[in-house]
Amino acid sequence: MTLFGIDSGGTTTRVVVRDDAGRPHVRTYPSLNPASVADPAANWDVALEAIAADGATLTGWIGSASATKESLDAEAVHFRAAAERLGARGAAVVSNDMVPLLMGPPLDGVGTAVTVGTGTSFLARSHDGRIAAASGYEYLVSDEGGAFDIGLHGLRAAGRGYDGRGLETALVGAAVELYGTDIPHLGQQLAGLARPKLEVSRFAPHVCACASAGDSAALAVVKRAVDAVVTGIAAVRWRVDATEDAILLAGGVIAGCDVIASGICRELGERWPSATVITASDGAEAALTLAERSTSLALGDVARLAGGLPCRVVTFGDGG
Repeated sequence: MTLFGIDSGGTTTRVVVRDDAGRPHVRTYPSLNPASVADPAANWDVALEAIAADGATLTGWIGSASATKESLDAEAVHFRAAAERLGARGAAVVSNDMVPLLMGPPLDGVGTAVTVGTGTSFLARSHDGRIAAASGYEYLVSDEGGAFDIGLHGLRAAGRGYDGRGLETALVGAAVELYGTDIPHLGQQLAGLARPKLEVSRFAPHVCACASAGDSAALAVVKRAVDAVVTGIAAVRWRVDATEDAILLAGGVIAGCDVIASGICRELGERWPSATVITASDGAEAALTLAERSTSLALGDVARLAGGLPCRVVTFGDGG
């Protein structure tokens, strides 16, 4: 049997596979999110091919940012189709990507899970099972504080700096260097994209670099992002009265932008000084743990590992 956990975000898909010797192997693939890429089916095939290569029975847990209550069945269909195209056999649970972060270690179902990646999501669960969620509705309606939001506001600050409507800023040169064109043409180019999320998000690390160097316009963008993330955390914690429970921060912005991660941690320490703050790269390892826990349960009982949150058990090949 091959155990695997998948964390599929807005920019990348991270897969952790445990071999027969118990060693974890980590691989990174393109996003499976339809809002990010034109052909997620092809990326499903690429991500699953290595997992199924040895022909063993598969047991996994897939946390996908694009798996909402409404789209969960479609996500399960996409995964099953990819598994059967490869001739794989086994079973996996499909859920939103926040479920492994909340229900796997180290929170194990109690506390606040936070993703600050391409977008943002907040999920809290109390000791008595009450759940509160916020953000994660894609980049036009929510996701404040994530990489798309940071990149967008950084680009707008660059636009204002370019034509004198705002502060002079290093963001202008950073944008020109990254995208290889001037600000007016860049705006037209990005506006013409059918799926601008990944291209705009690419600018977020450059905003962080400019902020770390003391650029005032970039620092204002960073402050806005920090405030948005802390506001999201407060919203879900207040709704389930989880002010003393641990907070898990994950996602590419947390891992890759120290000026934002440290700002969030500082704000959290001031608001909830008794709460433990933990960081993780993403939920792939937690998904692997949930997959392992599922092996001792009947298919009908696996859903309780999701703590009352939506999930689907998918069987494929002769795995059922």
